[in-house]
Amino acid sequence: DLDTQEWQHLTAVYDTGSDEVRVYKNGKLRETHPIGYDSTTGDLAIGQRSERNDENFPGRADEVRIYSSALNTSQIKSIYNSGSWRIGTNTEEDDPSKVLDISFQHQNNTHVYDTSGYENHGTRENGVGQARSGDCKIGRGYSFDGDDDYVDVQESPGSFSDSVTVTGWLNPDRIQGENRQWLVEEGDGFMSYIGGGNSQLYLRITADQSTTTWNSGYTV
Repeated sequence: DLDTQEWQHLTAVYDTGSDEVRVYKNGKLRETHPIGYDSTTGDLAIGQRSERNDENFPGRADEVRIYSSALNTSQIKSIYNSGSWRIGTNTEEDDPSKVLDISFQHQNNTHVYDTSGYENHGTRENGVGQARSGDCKIGRGYSFDGDDDYVDVQESPGSFSDSVTVTGWLNPDRIQGENRQWLVEEGDGFMSYIGGGNSQLYLRITADQSTTTWNSGYTV
């Protein structure tokens, strides 16, 4: 299960090459499930489901990244072990498919900055901001109150007609009853959240923005 009051590195991968979803916790593959998925686009939010304020994430987040590719187990393990995507090592290189990289280190009064090179900067909504340095995983992270604060990325970091990887460090304060606690949502496309009433990690896929959805519940 997901742990509360403890940092854990979570990754969800959709791989078009194998038409499957893979879920990792702390660099280790926990579940694989087959699925198909069409192209989607939409606004992206971190810490809240878009246009709703009753399914928020309570806790701290750090090093949230999205890739428009399916990272493999070696790459994910390397990110977990190093805490960052470094350039010029034997196991990883700076990846042009990284379309969102919010480390929560760089901000001003209204925005938190994406350092992927694609300038997918986020707007700080309802007072969300940096946690105390001692409460963060790597450098500075963000603290979400679970009520109404979140980071709004107006433009989707890409059209995910191909593979996608969502990864980040999370430290949930609590599991909020039956409500889903949204971690990252991209319009009507892919969404990752902690399931209501349990401590499983879910990845939801909406095929071609239709009503066809698939939810993966994983005890990670």
